[in-house]
Amino acid sequence: MQKRLIGSLLAISLLPMTTGIVASATPQLAMAFPTASATTLNLVVTLPSFAMMVLVLASQVLVQRWGSKCLVIIGLGLVAIAAGLAMVAPTIKWLLVARLLLGVGLGLYNALAVSLISRLFQGVQRQRLLGYQNAAQGLGALVGALAVAGLLLISWRAAFGFYLISLPIMLAYLKNVPEVSFKTPVQAAPTLTSSQWVKIGAQAGLLFVLMTFYMLATLKLPSLMVTRKLGTSSAGAMLLVVMSLGTVLAGLSYQWVKQHCQMATSLVGTLAMLGGYLALLGPASRWWLVSSALLIGLSFGWFVPNIFGTVTQIVLPVQANLVTTILMTSSNLANFSASFVLVWLAPTRSQTQFIWHSLFILGSLSSFLVIRQFMFRRITSMN
Repeated sequence: MQKRLIGSLLAISLLPMTTGIVASATPQLAMAFPTASATTLNLVVTLPSFAMMVLVLASQVLVQRWGSKCLVIIGLGLVAIAAGLAMVAPTIKWLLVARLLLGVGLGLYNALAVSLISRLFQGVQRQRLLGYQNAAQGLGALVGALAVAGLLLISWRAAFGFYLISLPIMLAYLKNVPEVSFKTPVQAAPTLTSSQWVKIGAQAGLLFVLMTFYMLATLKLPSLMVTRKLGTSSAGAMLLVVMSLGTVLAGLSYQWVKQHCQMATSLVGTLAMLGGYLALLGPASRWWLVSSALLIGLSFGWFVPNIFGTVTQIVLPVQANLVTTILMTSSNLANFSASFVLVWLAPTRSQTQFIWHSLFILGSLSSFLVIRQFMFRRITSMN
């Protein structure tokens, strides 16, 4: 019974990180909608994150009014409806509406994917399941990217049909997961201290920066495969498969990395992201792009569960949904902002300009984390 419960809980995490898998369809979308600008086409990929950000904020209230189970079921149902609408969208505007609806559906239960685990499990098992939850996100993106790569051979419309997988996930959740109450008496609701807010803010900021560069890689890697004349859009989709594979491997190894790296886990994830962008400076070869995708996927699979685990450990269990909502908002804001950050990093649309500006920011962040880790160890040794 517990295996079915855990399996169904992890299954709802298969979809939230799949919004970027359709990035490889951008070249076909450009041909289907020739009047659409590059920014508009990128919004097809990032717009769901905006809706997810808004709905994640609202889910804190909705989960107490409707209940966790109802929220998840409605969300998965909307994902299926959005898939059907995207497959028949006659114009780019209707496609954007479908993608917005997808974000609404995912946003309704996105925060619950983590907070349900934090609510139902404790200690080592919770840390392990948070790693598995992140691996499930990577697995969903992996399967989704593979599916999109194959479906693109049919048409770009078929690629959006992948999201119909939400229907069997909805049935499994309906059958195996009980209602989990997030209601707490008003008088018993604890207030976060200023120290907790500072720590949460720091982790949310780190998550925003790293998630932005993860989404930027999702947007750029498939197009780099095409612009460097190394393959087609379907081949570019395979880079997202490699990225997702890295996330799965990182999720499975997270507990080992956390045990050995402790406070330096975020640094390890940031260095992996830096390495992924450094690989983009390599010669025009598929292997350099594959190496970049793998390192960026590994980075994601390490820094995400570490940040969520760190924050949920500094608050009480009844506060888990609140802090998870804050982190989810930061993550979705980063994903939505990526298409605009891309213009800021490379106003001339130069690939070299984009890579070097990204390396400067990631290098600065890595240096800061190294200094922080050194100071922490020095203070610890003095005590």
